[in-house]
Amino acid sequence: MYNNIDGYQNEFLFVLEFNNKKIKELNPLLKEILDDLFPNANENSIIKSWTNHYKRQKADILIKVNSDIKYISIKKGNKNSVHVENLYQFIDFLKELRINNETIKLFKDFHYGLNKNNPKIFLSTHDYCEQNKQIIKNIFK
Repeated sequence: MYNNIDGYQNEFLFVLEFNNKKIKELNPLLKEILDDLFPNANENSIIKSWTNHYKRQKADILIKVNSDIKYISIKKGNKNSVHVENLYQFIDFLKELRINNETIKLFKDFHYGLNKNNPKIFLSTHDYCEQNKQIIKNIFK
């Protein structure tokens, strides 16, 4: 797509790829993503997209088609990666597996990078993992 861009620029470029376009106007890969996210949308549906400014959420961008809004997390590395899983659907899945509520809470804290000493502070993945090695081991058990 573009060379030498940071994660925030990358998110904004994804927003530009979607915003104010019809589904049929997207490149085939982006169209496939929207077909998966919005199976009932038609080719002429107008897409709205914006960056997420609410930092307590993991999603980087939001995409709206008709009245349905989906949250997307985009990771930048050697290749872009788009995550479309919903945390709450995953939590429901964990409950179906009979994972206890304490472990689910620990997982949510991990997911959001919540600092156990000050829940108003969010940690980077690296910092959270460094400070919570035993908790992460317990989650994976």
